[in-house]
Amino acid sequence: MQVDLVIARLKANVPALQDRVRGAGDFAALLRSGSEPQAPTFAHVLYAGIVGVGRPALATGAYRQETATGINIMLTIRTSGADGQKALDDVEELEKAILAALCGWAPSEETGVFQFVRSGMVQFQKGVMRWQIDLTITDQLRISQ
Repeated sequence: MQVDLVIARLKANVPALQDRVRGAGDFAALLRSGSEPQAPTFAHVLYAGIVGVGRPALATGAYRQETATGINIMLTIRTSGADGQKALDDVEELEKAILAALCGWAPSEETGVFQFVRSGMVQFQKGVMRWQIDLTITDQLRISQ
């Protein structure tokens, strides 16, 4: 699964984000600097790893197992209100647009499509809210020996 294809899909299909979608390297640099994006809304797409799903199918010289590869979309939303209500209102519409762009879509040769897992607030401080959306896509691990 290629994070770059997910980023491109969000840029093309979520007008509220326009060109404000980046990857893990940009997010790590942002955290190291202790600053926040200047735009009122920003998204970072992060690879969340892979897990085995179910039991593997074993045969002589072959191994096959379903997998689920995760991505996290970390939204950073600035708000002017102390209680964060404006940011919560904004994230609801943005979340719907992101899910509409990604759920049911596959970026390349995976055997499955993106599925919604969960969404929720990670942090709210100093007028900035971080909201995380988690998705997975199914595929198969195939090994011939």
